[in-house]
Amino acid sequence: MKALRLGTMLLCVLSQTSFLRAEVKGLDGNKLLSMCEGVNQLRDQTQSAMTVQNSYCLGYVNGVMSMATDQATTFENSPHRSSLPCTPAEGVTTGQAARVVMKYLDSHPERLHLRAYVLVVDAMREPFPCK
Repeated sequence: MKALRLGTMLLCVLSQTSFLRAEVKGLDGNKLLSMCEGVNQLRDQTQSAMTVQNSYCLGYVNGVMSMATDQATTFENSPHRSSLPCTPAEGVTTGQAARVVMKYLDSHPERLHLRAYVLVVDAMREPFPCK
């Protein structure tokens, strides 16, 4: 009986994990744009006004920015560094980064079919290029 319960729990966890992987794998600019709708208004409201989609948007942007920052540090003396954003020493808040991404997505509807992580990196590279 214990083995049956453990197997059922494991199956539930694995099914949720594969769902999340499929969701992230298929995330493009159109989906990111719809999830980020309303993020601009969050600075004027309490955190309780944040939707699950807004939270996902902020988390996704924060994760991509963390990865890009780590990559920029790793490739400090590489020509590949110019393809990454380099945030200023004082940092960028997740809300600010999300607003930059939203502005980029709104300004470039022809690119919304591309993977979301590519668009986040491109959006952040414009105001924060690596030199």
